[in-house]
Amino acid sequence: MLDEQEFARLEDVYRSAVRGTKSYRARRNARLKDTPVARLHRPVQLLYRRLSEAAGFEAPIVAADHVLRHRLAAYGPPCTKCGLPLRTPDAKICAACGAKRAA
Repeated sequence: MLDEQEFARLEDVYRSAVRGTKSYRARRNARLKDTPVARLHRPVQLLYRRLSEAAGFEAPIVAADHVLRHRLAAYGPPCTKCGLPLRTPDAKICAACGAKRAA
């Protein structure tokens, strides 16, 4: 999971990759399926991997848009029973184990 500072860095790189994709398509009048999206979004994946490794995790290479879901602020605190994060900051029940959120 990414803290806000890490997420901001990743989001900047992601936006740059999207701009690069749009620019590539415009310059070449290319369809999306003919655009090397994976190559253009590779910096996003590499940064995510570096951030994960710096935090002590070995992250697999995943789709660039998938890493945007790893924002810590989007989830709630850890469940007091199973330890998994609640699905949202306002969640009242843990989706994983059904425990009610501690007051």
